[in-house]
Amino acid sequence: MAKFKLPQIKTSRKVRRRYLNITAVFIFLLTLFTSFFPPVFSTPQRQFTGYSLSLLILLWNYRSELFRLILKVLNKNQSQGPDSTVKTQNKLLHIKRATISYEGPRPYLTLGFEEETGKEIIWPNEKEVAHMVMVGTTGSGKSSFLFNLLWQQMLRGGGAIFVDGGRNPQTLKNLVFMCEQARTLSRLRIVDPREPKTGHAYNPLSSGDADAITNKIMKVLNPIPAGSDAEYYKSKIYHATATLIRALTSIGKPFNIRDILCLYCLPEISFKILEEQLARYELSDALISLRTLIMETKTIRSFRDDLSNIIANLGSITTGEVGKSLCSPVTQVNLYDAVKKSQILYFMLPRMSDAEKATRLGRLLLGDIQTTIGLFYEEKEFKPIVPFLIILDEFGSYANPEFAVVFEQARKANFSVIAAIQSFGNLCNPYTGLSREFMQQVLGNSNTRVFLTVSDTETAELAARLVGRDITYFRSFSSSTQESEGADTISAKRFLNPVRTDRETVSEGYSERYDYRLRPEVFMHELGKIKGRAIVDFKDGNPIFARVCWLKPGVPPDYTYEDKIPHFAPGEAEPLSLWERVQVKLKYMNVSFEEEKKEEKKEKQPCKLLVSARKIKGSTQYISLIIDGKEIVVNYSAKIHKRDEVIAAYRGIEYGLHAAQDKGYRVINVYSPIKTVIGQLGTGNVAEQSAEKPLFDRVKQLEKELTVTYHQPGPEETGLLDEYFPQSQTQEAGNRQAKTEQKPPAEQQKEVNKKKTTQKETKPDNQESTSEQTEPWYSSLLEE
Repeated sequence: MAKFKLPQIKTSRKVRRRYLNITAVFIFLLTLFTSFFPPVFSTPQRQFTGYSLSLLILLWNYRSELFRLILKVLNKNQSQGPDSTVKTQNKLLHIKRATISYEGPRPYLTLGFEEETGKEIIWPNEKEVAHMVMVGTTGSGKSSFLFNLLWQQMLRGGGAIFVDGGRNPQTLKNLVFMCEQARTLSRLRIVDPREPKTGHAYNPLSSGDADAITNKIMKVLNPIPAGSDAEYYKSKIYHATATLIRALTSIGKPFNIRDILCLYCLPEISFKILEEQLARYELSDALISLRTLIMETKTIRSFRDDLSNIIANLGSITTGEVGKSLCSPVTQVNLYDAVKKSQILYFMLPRMSDAEKATRLGRLLLGDIQTTIGLFYEEKEFKPIVPFLIILDEFGSYANPEFAVVFEQARKANFSVIAAIQSFGNLCNPYTGLSREFMQQVLGNSNTRVFLTVSDTETAELAARLVGRDITYFRSFSSSTQESEGADTISAKRFLNPVRTDRETVSEGYSERYDYRLRPEVFMHELGKIKGRAIVDFKDGNPIFARVCWLKPGVPPDYTYEDKIPHFAPGEAEPLSLWERVQVKLKYMNVSFEEEKKEEKKEKQPCKLLVSARKIKGSTQYISLIIDGKEIVVNYSAKIHKRDEVIAAYRGIEYGLHAAQDKGYRVINVYSPIKTVIGQLGTGNVAEQSAEKPLFDRVKQLEKELTVTYHQPGPEETGLLDEYFPQSQTQEAGNRQAKTEQKPPAEQQKEVNKKKTTQKETKPDNQESTSEQTEPWYSSLLEE
């Protein structure tokens, strides 16, 4: 538009205009002066000629300005006709299509009208699927503008999802009235976590395969920055969740978030119920995966510790009224069906009452939206005829980094996304896991931008940069005045003929350089003078000053909307009801947690790990003893085919740490007479290319998972090592020990116990039970 492109002004033209003005004024004054002379010198013809000449010079000098003024007056007269949509410049434009008397469906949406000409600004389907970003501070009219787009989408038969960042009953009342007037009440679905009875039940885990459901659940977690130590626990959570979800989906019954939370919080009961279900339906693969997960988990306590983050996040959205709405056994809101049936879905997030819970609900909903778009992206037979509209009000409060892919690829599935924010800082808030890269992805893949008034300078600066730059002419003007006096100091000439000099200098220049098409002050001040004034940018280099469309439904004061909301009978599908079954067992069965309490007690108190090694001919014998108080919990001995006490001691420490971890200990005090072991484990100086480097790394990893402290053994520890160290001084004892090396640790334990039967001291009961167990899972790490 010509409004935003300055004319190319030349300096010579400016100077010529000034001289012509001086000439016209001079002719006018000269004619006026000679009019007082006698008729011989001034005649009426001369006066008319002088006045006419000066007037013609002025008209020629300002011909372009006069031409623009005439066009403006003509356009103003035409805009005051009976069919005009522009009434005044101080009121919002009256839009007939935004009322109940709608003319008919059109293949586009109306964003507003141009401020100068009153021309309709349309948003065709081709631009609609390229998405929109809307920026405006609170009170600038974002919600009214978004509801107008929703109203137009209803009237043309399209489907929509409206995620409202604030829960306002008056907004819900307006929406129900709009749907009634548009005759779309049968397509309306409402999800209100605070009032489940008013809306419809929504189970976000009802659609998608196992991987898609797992990704939805992972969206509930707080975002983790790249390179953080929490990524290790996130991978463990994902692995455990994926295994459980595959087991649940294989049964074929609908489940909800409470069933998942039950598997996390009460695995000792819920795993047994799940195993019974899998065995009943002969799902061997899922049963094997579940039992493998149980075997990988050292203890129930460690399982809960690894999943504590997701337990806390899921637990917050499964309690109270929110839990009733999201954890229904059946669902009345399915996003996949909503797209196919062109339904109107309205989600209310309680940000004012509980911001944390609203954020998690929003992320869970975004995960479901992303999964649904992915299904239609891969589907070849069906695409929405009218682009399916997704309106995300207050998008920055619940956005997650993974949702950026929707702005990149949703166009091919014929989906349109509108992200409404208050400032660009909402899209790069590091406290919510967002970054500047996410903001650039969202802005770079949105070809329509609507700017209402903003209140912070950074947003205004970025908005000006997004609109673009152009060559702009700048005028520079300067003036200076100089006065000076000169004469002899002692002379009469100083008073009779003084020398005075007056000089005045005026300079004017023009330069051109790139500058903003629209200055940041326009976004902060000019747009806020009139409510509803906006700048619409289609990324074509021509921003448009417009008045956006608003919608005022005009709801009667006595209108009751609760009875108008459609309700449906629940489905007949049999749910899994894992949560309910666990609750029944906890209520009517005598469940004992003594073993768990004992395990927690073991985690709190430290244990001793005694390790020693001795060279015996061509090999080295080592021993590992785990002592809890005065009780020997583990007694294990083996040998390596090297004469190296350090390596043998490392193997004994590795076996002992694994065994202590398996028993539930977390604080371990290691006692070893091998001084080199203490020094090298303390510093970790091991050659990179050495064969023992993997062994050192495994021990270091165990030290990170546990609390390990190394000590020099005292008389008590030395006596226990000497007492329990295998006596193999003779060749026959060495041969027996070599046979023992080839046997599993459990059989070695039996032989050790047989040797100690001649002593008077009796062994503890749990040592005998340990000798009867099968080979531990971690003994394979110690094989040569």
